[in-house]
Formats: sequence, structure tokens, C-alpha cells
Amino acid sequence: MHVREARRWLEDLAQPDSWHLSRMEHLVKDSGLDLNRFESVSVAGTNGKGSTSAFIAFICRAAGLKTGWYTSPHLLDVRERIWVDGRFISEKEFAAVASWAQPLVEKHHASYFEALTLMAFKHFLDQGVKIAVLEAGLGGRLDATAVAKAQTSVVTNIALEHKLRLGNSLTKIAYEKAGIIQPNAVVFTAAKGEAFDVLGKAAAEKKATLSKVPPLPVVQSTPLGVRLGAKTVHLGLDGLFQAENAALAVAVAGALKRKGFSISVEAVASGLTYAVIPGRMQRIGRFVVDGAHNPAAMDALVSSLLSLYPGKRWHVVFGVLDDKDYPEMVQTLCRLPLDSVMVVTPNSPRGLDADTLLPFFSERKVDAGLGSVDALPGLSGDVLVCGSLVLAGEALEKLGKRVVA
Repeated sequence: MHVREARRWLEDLAQPDSWHLSRMEHLVKDSGLDLNRFESVSVAGTNGKGSTSAFIAFICRAAGLKTGWYTSPHLLDVRERIWVDGRFISEKEFAAVASWAQPLVEKHHASYFEALTLMAFKHFLDQGVKIAVLEAGLGGRLDATAVAKAQTSVVTNIALEHKLRLGNSLTKIAYEKAGIIQPNAVVFTAAKGEAFDVLGKAAAEKKATLSKVPPLPVVQSTPLGVRLGAKTVHLGLDGLFQAENAALAVAVAGALKRKGFSISVEAVASGLTYAVIPGRMQRIGRFVVDGAHNPAAMDALVSSLLSLYPGKRWHVVFGVLDDKDYPEMVQTLCRLPLDSVMVVTPNSPRGLDADTLLPFFSERKVDAGLGSVDALPGLSGDVLVCGSLVLAGEALEKLGKRVVA
């Protein structure tokens, strides 16, 4: 199978009629993969999963531990989802592992995400990873990554998202996220209020240890510096909210050290400094590209921009997928000083038609018009691209930023 055939095969897989973890469990059992050969760290939550996972993976790598990282969604290339020691899976490796997975996936009628998860597990085992950082795709309880039964877990935070799949209340969504908690596991979270209470109940039922982790103290906002013990560490990822994600990663590093893994303070500092993930407040000259795609993420983005760049006026390129709470996202976005807004339709079957967004800006008397990502390089002034990870990927491509080699 060639890499192009592998991509096409994955994209053509049908969505299952129902979601249940047993399909993924049967898939792994039938494959013969031994997931106990690496230490799994599961990361779930509404926002910050990618950044927290990146910090953990880069810390473990800096400690000299062979580290795998499974993340989603991708921006430009599906290979971005499977990473070992700073390198995304190559085209040759991706094609080979897809060929291996194909008969198993088709036998069990597995989904796109389940197939990719199996492929990631296989690649990690082939590469001999010691730590596998597994980012949940959606929810937690029924997520394919849950079959790894991680004894160290993170639930970053919990806000309303994917209401049709996860539920229409924080309590229901927290219940789904809490599904990654395994018996006797160690769990870290930044969740608050009723969401934390749900996590606490789930942890107690499974005799797991749940710890609420406060953000690392911020020493300076630009470049973002945080206090780690007695030293100041400049984070590789921008945005004030990263102080919270970094704190969760530091807590995980401590838990892994208590398990016997050699992770020094220097490795933690290095991992926090050199962590990178495309499309998260990524600065490219006068452009900022961010995949904020729900109200909570938009609030974090806007709050950070107001703090980091007080008084700066923005030209915004904005587009969303049709299952998002875009009225609230627009309301939050309009807290920024805006010179203009160009609304676009993301290149996705779920991309919301840009025309739908115009009235939400006009009622706030914001100058907004229709446009295309193709026009992005020609825009003047300080430009913010946000609203969707799909859109973030398109923007990076137009700005000449490759994600994988």
C-alpha cells in the first residue's frame, strides 16, 4: 500500500452506527499487540489537551526516554497524529503500518479514529517507546485510547462541547471525560466546580488519586515566563493559559519519576521550553494562527491577546465548523480591538457557510465581509486567524509553514 492509498483507505472507512469500547478492545486483542510494553499517559479535557500532551512528550523526550505521542486532529497531514521522539511517522512507515492494520480494521468494521489509534500503538511498539502520551479524541469513556488503561491521566478542564455526543451539561460531559480514569490510577486536573466534583466521585469509585493542579506562577507575559521551583522558564507555547497546561505536565513528570523513570528538573525545564505544537497561538511574523474552536478556547485566546498585546488592533480571518457555538465565539472575539473581519468557510464537510456568520458581526457594528484563505498572504497589518483547527491548517499552508516533512 502506498501512502496515498493508505490515506484514501482511512478516509473511506464508514462511521459505526454506535460507539462502544469493546470494538477497540477486540481489535487490539486480535492484533496481538501488548500495550503493557510501554507506560501510557492519557490526556482528556475540553481545551488544552494538545498543549499539555506536547509539554509531557517533550519533557519525557528531554529526559532521554523514548517517547511516543498520539494527538488529534491533524492540521495538514494525518501523519502529524503519530510522533516518536520529535519525528512524525514517515510516509513509508505510515503506509506499512496501514497495510498491517487494514485486514484487522475491516474485520472489526472499525472507524477512522480507531484505525489510526491501532496504527499508533503498532508504530510505538515497533519503535520501542517507553512512554506513550495518548490524547483522547473525543470524551474519554468510550474513546479508543482508553484501551491502553493508563495509570497516569490528565483531564485538563471541562466546558460545554460536542453536546450531541457528550451531553448538554457540564456534569454529563465531565462524566464522559472521567471515563479515562483507571482503577488505582493517578489523575491530575485543572477542572473546577461541578466538573471537579464529578471527577472526584469517579476517582473515589475507582480508588484513584485525583489532584487539582494550580497554574505555574507567571513571571512575565511576553515571552511567557513561569516559575519552576527557584528558576524562571520561558515556555515554548504562547498564551497565558499555557501556565495551566504546563503545570499539569510538570505534575505528570513528578508522577512518572515516582514510578521510577529518571526525569530531572533540567529535563522538565527543557521540555517546557522547547515544546511546540502548530496552530496554537503560533506567531508567524505579523500573523497569529490559533485553532480556538469553542467558546472557552476563544475566551482564553482573546484574554491572552489582550494581555500580551494591549492596544493592538487586529484584522481577523474567522471560520468555524457547523457544530460549534459560533454566536458565543463571535461575541468573545469582538472583545478585541478589530479593524476588520474576513469570514471564510473552512475546507471541511462540516465547514459552516461563511454567509451565516455575517449577521453576528454586523449586529455588533463590526466591519465584516466574505473572503477566502487564499487572500491571507496579501492582508496588511496584524492578522489573527482563528475559529477552527481546519482553518488553522489551511492558514499555515498558505503562509508556507509545513507541519511534517
